[in-house]
Amino acid sequence: MALKPRYADAILDGTKTVELRRVRARLQPGQRVLVYASTPRKQLQGEFRVAKVTYGDPATLWPSLAPHAGVTFSEFMHYFEGAAICCAIEVAAATRWQRPVELAELRAAIEDFTPPQSYCFVSDRFVEDLGTLGPAR
Repeated sequence: MALKPRYADAILDGTKTVELRRVRARLQPGQRVLVYASTPRKQLQGEFRVAKVTYGDPATLWPSLAPHAGVTFSEFMHYFEGAAICCAIEVAAATRWQRPVELAELRAAIEDFTPPQSYCFVSDRFVEDLGTLGPAR
């Protein structure tokens, strides 16, 4: 899952426990999510498990999400402007890796690697290949 560095840090530090998306995320509780911090970092920095995924009207969900979303009300409303649905991904067991995996390393080790625009599914083989890049965890 690609995140702006600000949000990647907040999730991996445990201060943001809900990730927000404008589209339905095909994620299930217990699923492993790799955290990719976008420009300027361009690194896989850690991971978390999905605790729960909730959908609903943004304005209706805001009161319950506010303490966990890591954004202000204004930022939240701006992000969801024109959106019919809010997807709230509850984060569990967030872990920052000891050593991030740089984009250049990913491209050198994994053929045709392209960072996701939002999120993408990867194979078990992809995760295994990460282990060959050194002690990322």
